[in-house]
Amino acid sequence: MLRVGSTITRRRRLAEAFSHRPSRLSMGADGHIRHNGTAAGWLHVVDEPLSAEDIYPHPQTTLGPDEEWLTRRELRLRLIGPVP
Repeated sequence: MLRVGSTITRRRRLAEAFSHRPSRLSMGADGHIRHNGTAAGWLHVVDEPLSAEDIYPHPQTTLGPDEEWLTRRELRLRLIGPVP
């Protein structure tokens, strides 16, 4: 289960970068993602229907619009697999 207040995104490469638990993350104009995360990464997908009431835009994101949300409730996840 994903906890209330967790970060989610629709962008797979961004989710892969977040899976390494970075304290810093940046995206170049070319879309290249850099981060300082060192944790083993695991990619998950939300495994239940979502509505607009379940998520909201991250209020302090430095990413573009519609790239980072926070959860308002616990969400069931399905494991996709490890991230290299």
